[in-house]
Amino acid sequence: MAMDNKTGVVFTAPKPINRVTTVESGRVRGIAGNSPRYTVFKGIPYAKPPVGPLRWKKPQPPEGWSGIRDCSSFGNIAPQEGFPEDLMYGKEFFQNGAVCDEDCLYLNIWTPSRNMSEDKYPVLFWIHGGALFGGNGHEPEFDGEEFCKNGVLLVTINYRLGIFGFLAHPELSAEDGEMGISGNYGHYDQLAALEWVYRNIKNFGGDPENITVAGQSAGAGSVQTLVTSKLTGNMIRRAIIQSGVGVSGLRPKNMDAKSLQNAQIMGVKLMKAAGCTNIRQMREMTFEQLSAIPGMGFGGEFTLGTIVDGYLVEQPADVAVLKGDYKKIPYLIGNTAGESALFLLPKDHFERNARDSYGDTAERYLALANVHTDADVLRAESQTHAMEVGNRVFATINNKLERPPVYLYRFDRNLPGTDVDDSNPTILKGSFHSSELWYTFKTVNRCWRPMNGIDYDLATAMNAYWSNFVKCGDPNGNGLPEWKPFTNTEQAYMHLADKIELKTDAVPEIRQCLIDMVIRKAVH
Repeated sequence: MAMDNKTGVVFTAPKPINRVTTVESGRVRGIAGNSPRYTVFKGIPYAKPPVGPLRWKKPQPPEGWSGIRDCSSFGNIAPQEGFPEDLMYGKEFFQNGAVCDEDCLYLNIWTPSRNMSEDKYPVLFWIHGGALFGGNGHEPEFDGEEFCKNGVLLVTINYRLGIFGFLAHPELSAEDGEMGISGNYGHYDQLAALEWVYRNIKNFGGDPENITVAGQSAGAGSVQTLVTSKLTGNMIRRAIIQSGVGVSGLRPKNMDAKSLQNAQIMGVKLMKAAGCTNIRQMREMTFEQLSAIPGMGFGGEFTLGTIVDGYLVEQPADVAVLKGDYKKIPYLIGNTAGESALFLLPKDHFERNARDSYGDTAERYLALANVHTDADVLRAESQTHAMEVGNRVFATINNKLERPPVYLYRFDRNLPGTDVDDSNPTILKGSFHSSELWYTFKTVNRCWRPMNGIDYDLATAMNAYWSNFVKCGDPNGNGLPEWKPFTNTEQAYMHLADKIELKTDAVPEIRQCLIDMVIRKAVH
């Protein structure tokens, strides 16, 4: 206690902030954030480096250390092709100079706690997107300080990607021993990080019994993997799925989960393309050499991803949803208005895909789509909006099962800055896929775009909604427009745009016919 000599007022000085804590492997020291009220722990290892003989092995517990580990710098990110500034998304998100290395299994923690042994803040566990081929947990748009201001602790992670995270091969399956499986190493990394957080987060002022798992795009798909897996047990209290609720038949076939058999067949072809005859030779290659194999990368011949291995992934996540095999917890899900054209097909492919995927609904759908030229596909895809169909299917099934609520949103802010060079294809326009991330984390000040008051107000509201949901499973709070959950009688969604308002407008017929088609497949 102290007294102000001028006023005579007695006050209690705040306790100094403790920036050192203990985890299973040893002691760690964080640093002050941009606001010294909060502490950031960067680059904490949650597993051993997956290098040498551990390449294409499930993650192993990290080794211990003596003394206090300095956690003032972010760890390496997983090897990936990257996004130069003159390539799509490069200018938007990937200009932080992150270092790629196979030694990449690190996580970051932003905590509002002053005395980490006493507090129990709710935890937001974030999984980055990037098609399981790119991205990292400390991209410029990701930062935990605004969540800290709202009383939430943020964790972001790196995990193995591409060939390092999702290669399956008969030889690797034989190495696995009793289970006899391979692939999904990136998902096992995510599981290992979640388990690490569950065991250690109390030492950062977090509540291990109040963890919300969240992600966007491939990160959202990863959240679906975790909430439909028995291996996550009761570690997940609630979930946020941004632009990633998948429904089979409504997305490119190469994005569907593969069977282990088919994934191993692809792995055999990939080994041949690498000029190798066994896994030992592939382990001797550098990560640069592996990344340069012809056909690697999203959309290439070797588009690697989630595998139904019968253990972590017992069935595709969309099948699990149709069967009701997912966690009975609250969900906050949604999409951006302008991302529907992310995966455009030529007219003949568009029609063939519809007939292959939509069964007896295909002809009705094609009549509503009214596609005559390749240019018409853009309009039809926008009207269809497969991502939004997936979200509404999930919400409808959830209500039929009388589960905890689903809060549905649509992000519809056309980001400023497209008039800088309207003909430049590297400048993403409208409410494109991933555009909401600047607002979710309230980091619009970091974006190159000329953000204005509308953007800052929208970001403030979205970060508050998300924080409230993490705290108690309900996004509503003081000063925010009321957000009602989606019900089958009142199909409400929050329209996050220049004006924030709850809407219940009717779904276009072309979209509804696909929703009805998928709902008919539900097993309950």
